[in-house]
Amino acid sequence: KNKIYISKISMCLKTETEFEYGVENLHNLMMNEENEIILEHYLFLFINQFASLLLSNYGDVVERVLEVICHFSDMKMETRITLAKTPELINRIVLLIAGNSAKNPEKISRLGVLILKNLCVTPSTHSYIKPFESTLFLMSTSNTDMYFY
Repeated sequence: KNKIYISKISMCLKTETEFEYGVENLHNLMMNEENEIILEHYLFLFINQFASLLLSNYGDVVERVLEVICHFSDMKMETRITLAKTPELINRIVLLIAGNSAKNPEKISRLGVLILKNLCVTPSTHSYIKPFESTLFLMSTSNTDMYFY
């Protein structure tokens, strides 16, 4: 039953017409701690869609996807490593931190920073974040409009 529901969400995330439905359902599932084990198990179904959806023109979708990723980034170390190992995902989060979002850049930037902060809790993720360190450092020191913690 869970696998069928998760598969349906994954399919929705891949379509142009139903991705918002998929994001909203995934977001709602994240609100119940009992679903964490199932969601962590099926992260591989969502991770590439997350990276793609972060390019969405719909600010609400980007915000919701970041909230879901943020929740994943606060789960088990294995889950954090899986997220960190996805360079497209990390690259897009860094771009969003830089303010490349038309809608609600402060919230989106804060979510991005929180995700990276959560991912860096474990030393095994440092090598995946390292390629972005100089960019993050330059952004934090040169842009007074940045929204960092």
